Amino acid sequence: MNACILLVLVCAAAPAEGPLRLSMDQSVRVALGESEEVRSAALDVTKARGLIVEARSAALPRVDALVGYARVSGIPGMSDFKDAGIPLPGVDESYSSSLTITQAIYQGGLVRAGLEAARLSASQAETGHELARTGTAYAVRAAYAAVRLREEFAEVAAEAAGLARRHLTDVEARRAAGTVTDFEVLQARVQVRNAETAEVQARAAVDLARAFFLRGIGLGQGRELVLMDELDYRPAEPPSLADLIESAADSAGGGLRAELRSLDIGIRLQELAVRVSTAGRRPMVGFQASWFASSSHDWFDDQYEYDWRAGLTIALPVFDGLAAAGKRRQAFAALEQLRLRRQSLLRDIEYQLRSALSRVRTSREAVESQVENVAQAQEAVRQAEVRYKNEMISEIVVREAQLGLTQARTSYAQAVFEHFMATLDLDLAAGRLAVPPQADAGG
Repeated sequence: MNACILLVLVCAAAPAEGPLRLSMDQSVRVALGESEEVRSAALDVTKARGLIVEARSAALPRVDALVGYARVSGIPGMSDFKDAGIPLPGVDESYSSSLTITQAIYQGGLVRAGLEAARLSASQAETGHELARTGTAYAVRAAYAAVRLREEFAEVAAEAAGLARRHLTDVEARRAAGTVTDFEVLQARVQVRNAETAEVQARAAVDLARAFFLRGIGLGQGRELVLMDELDYRPAEPPSLADLIESAADSAGGGLRAELRSLDIGIRLQELAVRVSTAGRRPMVGFQASWFASSSHDWFDDQYEYDWRAGLTIALPVFDGLAAAGKRRQAFAALEQLRLRRQSLLRDIEYQLRSALSRVRTSREAVESQVENVAQAQEAVRQAEVRYKNEMISEIVVREAQLGLTQARTSYAQAVFEHFMATLDLDLAAGRLAVPPQADAGG
C-alpha cells in the first residue's frame, strides 16, 4: 500500500511533458511563490509580530520560583584556631524555596511606548513585504516583456532570412535564363548569409532572455517555454499628472505608495523616540511580593519556616548628567532628517511620474507611427518583387525594400516594448502596479 502511495506521489511530482505555457499573470504568481526575497520579507513580518508579544510582556507581572540548597562543612587544618578557643563551624545544611511576583506599575511611559513601537515595526515589516512583492511583480513583467521582444526580433530575422533565400532562388533562376550576371547572384548569396547570421544571433538572444526569465520566476534552467501573452499596448490617453500624483501620495485616498507609507511609519517611530527620550527623568514605580520557606533538615521536613514580603519601590531620578537632554537632541535631529527624506521622496515620485508619463505618450505615438510604417514597407516589398520579376527594377531595389521591412518590423516591436515598459514604470511610480493577492501568489 505504501509503495503505491509513493508511486502516485512521484508521478504527481514529475514534470509534465511538453513546454511550460505561462501567461504574464501566471508568471508573476509563480515568482511570488518562489522568490527568496519575498519569503525573507514574510519572515521579517513574523519576527516583527514577535516583537509585539515581547513588548506586551513588559506590562504583565513576572513570576519567579527559586529552590536552593546550601551545605557548609568544617574547615580542615584549622586546629590552631580551635586550640586558641576560637569556635569553628560544623556541618550545616539549609533548604529553601521562594516564589516572587514583580509588577511594573509605571516606568516613565516606556511600556506603552515599547508596545506602540512594536506595532509600528510590524506595520513597517508588512510594508516591506508589500514592496518585495511589488518589486518581484515588476521584475517578472519586465523580463516577460524582454522575452517577447527577443522572440519578435527572432521572428523578424527568420522572415528576413526567408525573404533573402527566396530572392536568391529568383536571381539564380534568372541567371540560368541569362538575364542577370554572376555578380548579382553573388550579392544575393551574401545577403542570405548576412540574414542567416542575424537569425542565429536573434535566436541566441531569445535563449538568454528566457534563461534570465526562468531565474526571475524561480524555475530551473532549460525548461521549454511558451509565453502566451502579447505585450500590452494601451492606445488610450493615460491619466493626468495631477491624478497620478494624488494616486501615489494622497494618504486620504488610501493609495499612498508603499515607500511613502514605510517612511511615514519611520517618522512615527522617531516621534515616539523623541517622546521617550526623557523617560529617564520620570519616576519608576514597581511592586514586588515574595513568599519564602526554609528548613535546616531536608526537603520534606515538616518544620519549615515560612515568611513573606511585599513592597512598593519608587525611584526618583535627581540628576542624570544631562544624558536625557542629549538623547532628546539626537532623536529630534533624526526626526527632522526623516521628514526631509519624505519631502525628497515626494519630489522623486513627481519626477518619476513626469518622466514615465512623457515616455508613455511618446512611445504611444511611435507605435501608431510604426503600424503605418510596417504596412507601407510590406507593400513596398510586394511591389518590388513584382517589378523585379518583370525586369523593371534592379536586384538592389528589392534588397533595399526587404531591408526596409525588416527595420520597420523591428522598430514596431521595439516601440511596443518601450510603450509597455513606460506604462509599467508609470504604474509602479503611481503605486498602482497590479500584484496578485497573497493567497493567490502560489497558484
